[in-house]
Amino acid sequence: MECVSIAPLSMHTAPGGLESRCARWAADGCAGRRRVRLGSPWVHLLVEAGHMDDPRCALLGAPGLWKHVDSATGRNLAWDMPRWIMRDPAQPGCEEDDGRLDVDVCLGWAESCLAGTVDPAWRPPASDWIDETLPPRRRTVQRNGLVRRVTVSGAASRLALRCPVVPRADSRIEGWRVAALEQLAADAMRIWAMVRIGFEGGDGNSGMVAEVDLTGAPLNEGLFLAAFEALCEAIAAVAETGELLANPQVDLQSLSGCWFEPPTNQQTKGAQ
Repeated sequence: MECVSIAPLSMHTAPGGLESRCARWAADGCAGRRRVRLGSPWVHLLVEAGHMDDPRCALLGAPGLWKHVDSATGRNLAWDMPRWIMRDPAQPGCEEDDGRLDVDVCLGWAESCLAGTVDPAWRPPASDWIDETLPPRRRTVQRNGLVRRVTVSGAASRLALRCPVVPRADSRIEGWRVAALEQLAADAMRIWAMVRIGFEGGDGNSGMVAEVDLTGAPLNEGLFLAAFEALCEAIAAVAETGELLANPQVDLQSLSGCWFEPPTNQQTKGAQ
């Protein structure tokens, strides 16, 4: 995947184009604390987590797409959006009714969620729209005998697609298994765009879930389906390993003494 970083005030960006507007977003933050990476399928917004007053915007259940991503340079907050869903005003023939979202709308959504806020006037789509866009019969993920069901939460103040990675444990999971599951989640969030993964109740006995949270997002069919595809891809990749790590009846003593060190050469993937 081709992926380039842009400086906050790059002189090579088209006036009013996607790169220029993303650069402006980066420049609006603390100097050097925000970065933008533009790949062919994704736009990645990055903020140094250590300079956030309230990093809870990246926790499971928070509105929007922010998540914690570890790298060789430290912990960042990351926000991934499909590039094809963002309308670039600098592109020839760009039409306002082409089914895409204005880049400023997308960046405004990201900025609001970074501050932990949602427009009070925002409402999730009607259940009829959700069922028509993503029929319930399509919400099953199956991989090597494991079956998971995606649920759509369209409550009065939230819109999120969620799927269990590991069901709630019947008994307490050993500490090293919890550590391995946490590393699995961290690796998955670095590799799979848009998706957050974590323990539902913050501990290893509450079950691990994956989610894509679209709370506050403008209504858009393409974005909604991209979120679903990204979630399915992540679940298919990690559910089997998660099930194995969490099962106390499976002897994994050879792993119990391992140091789970995150690799640094992974690229972000997602739904195509």
